[in-house]
Amino acid sequence: MAKRLEGEAREEYLRKLDRRLSRLFLVLLVLTLIIVAVVAIASQDLIAAGIVLAAILNGLFFLVGLVAWIRMGDHGIVRTGRMFQFFLLTSIVGALLFALIAFFVGLGDVYIGLPGTGGEFDSYQDVYIAVIFFIAMAFSLWGVQLAVICEAFGIIWFAGLIIRRFMPGVLKGVRIATFTRKDNPQTKLMLWLMDIPDMLDLSQLKVEAEPPKTRFPWDRFYRAIFWEIFLGTIMAIYVSLNPVLLESLDVVQIFSVLSSVSIIIPIIIIPWFALLALRARIPGITKEFQLFRGIRSRILQTFVALGTIIVFIRLALQEHDAGTIFGSFISYYAILGLFSVYFAFVYFNFFEIDLARETERRYQNLR
Repeated sequence: MAKRLEGEAREEYLRKLDRRLSRLFLVLLVLTLIIVAVVAIASQDLIAAGIVLAAILNGLFFLVGLVAWIRMGDHGIVRTGRMFQFFLLTSIVGALLFALIAFFVGLGDVYIGLPGTGGEFDSYQDVYIAVIFFIAMAFSLWGVQLAVICEAFGIIWFAGLIIRRFMPGVLKGVRIATFTRKDNPQTKLMLWLMDIPDMLDLSQLKVEAEPPKTRFPWDRFYRAIFWEIFLGTIMAIYVSLNPVLLESLDVVQIFSVLSSVSIIIPIIIIPWFALLALRARIPGITKEFQLFRGIRSRILQTFVALGTIIVFIRLALQEHDAGTIFGSFISYYAILGLFSVYFAFVYFNFFEIDLARETERRYQNLR
């Protein structure tokens, strides 16, 4: 792990790290596109090429994230050593619960051993099998947590790269907007997305990054998890319970796809919370208008149509067993919850403040 730095030395170190990671990401991305193109040409199957692309992109973000974690491990509010202790504790607790269920309840006949050399065993009240389950599950849970953290580092680093590149221009566009036809389409879109009232003087927009924190921002962490799960729920309902989609895909298949793409939800939430760390606000007559709250209001107005949701659920229940639908939801929530918790932790622990300070610096340079 890199030595912990502060002040200008820290900012310069992170800029250099960004450049190195950008070069690594570009090289890996080019190799990915070449491999996908070869697969598409050789197989003449776009679906197979899409699967290969998704798998390699996951591997790409994993590798970039691993490098980022190694280089940034001691720059977080919570040190990496404490994170490993948490991973170990949760792995042991989870494995112990699984082993106890296998011993006292049973999981039926389970194949143990290498192909062709193992056999099927009943786990019910078998200490030997329970111990094997405990060891295997502990290592599995530990490995899954490490993999998700590496993936989170890679994806959040990439999201931060986009935020640093485009957020300053977006804020400048908001500051010079006039609510007239002179505004370009991108500015009009941002004014709509942020739900900014037209009576405000946008030229008074204030952007001031928060100072470095010494304590983890638990309140924002929980709010981010809530909004990630909230948006994931809305997406799942609109996609999986849509009668049109259900004509061509089974609800279980749809949830399988949703579980794979749920990784993009943190990318939607992170730019929103970046505005909170930037303290982007516009003075008003009685109180300041926060851009963060404007986006929250717009999301609620746009994505939550309760009547439509109820109609979708009723139509879906006519075609599928309620147990199947709710079982699919539970498995989807398990994956969504894992991504939401770990991605939010990585962002607030390692990226939030430095991302806000660099974005503010670039915004001030545009003025």
